[in-house]
Amino acid sequence: MLVNTPRDAGALVRQARRQAGLSQAQLAERAGVSRQWIIGFEQGKSSAELGHVLRIVAAVGLRFDAVPAPEHNPLLDDLLESLTGPQR
Repeated sequence: MLVNTPRDAGALVRQARRQAGLSQAQLAERAGVSRQWIIGFEQGKSSAELGHVLRIVAAVGLRFDAVPAPEHNPLLDDLLESLTGPQR
């Protein structure tokens, strides 16, 4: 699943949580967050703390894998150049 928005991320985690047979409370306990935090995240709350998100993703057996988008993205080009030097 391609994740482009907080709502996409929440839906993906909700689906994985349900497939794993976990309640929101069980997932919250595993990840060290509150059930209310899980509820907000699954609903697409956009202010979710990245550290919490990564713990939730791991707790349901997922991982985030960042790959370059197929279309030309000048911001990504600038980032890659700053990390690796000019590409010629």
